Amino acid sequence: MIHNIWKSMQNGEYAPVYLIVGEETYFIDETISKLKRSMQKQDPEVEIMFFDLDEQPVDYVIDEADTIPFFSERKLIIAKNASFLKATEKGKEKIDHDLKRLELWLNNPGDTAVTLFIAPYEKLDERKKVTKLMKEKACLIDAKTLDSHDLYVWIESEVSRYGKAIT
Repeated sequence: MIHNIWKSMQNGEYAPVYLIVGEETYFIDETISKLKRSMQKQDPEVEIMFFDLDEQPVDYVIDEADTIPFFSERKLIIAKNASFLKATEKGKEKIDHDLKRLELWLNNPGDTAVTLFIAPYEKLDERKKVTKLMKEKACLIDAKTLDSHDLYVWIESEVSRYGKAIT
């Protein structure tokens, strides 16, 4: 569950690549916030880069991830709108992404960057090679609306975080 991933982040244990899938903006925003806070706690000078993949090619993200940070040990790269992971009509993409290069990079991401891809979509195109590889190589975070049981568990954990209990 997402709480285990958040706990790992807070303990300073980071995957080189994360993939957030789903439309629940609370979980997306909270994951970004927890990752930023945790990395800044370890290194106040951490570099944080934002990319919108609807406007910039994924090459920019890969280039940044492969560049050694100047002022910190590690940097955080946040790449929003990974639309190349969902089904689209041919010719409808605004940006031409080099998915072959991304596939090669996913097999060997650098260790000086934590890269967070955000796919704020209900579902991804599981037929695409890049989608399968991303789900296999990245730490997958489900940002989907919780069902009633998961919502109850989540509420209990949030309340207990503040030292309270629901009776």
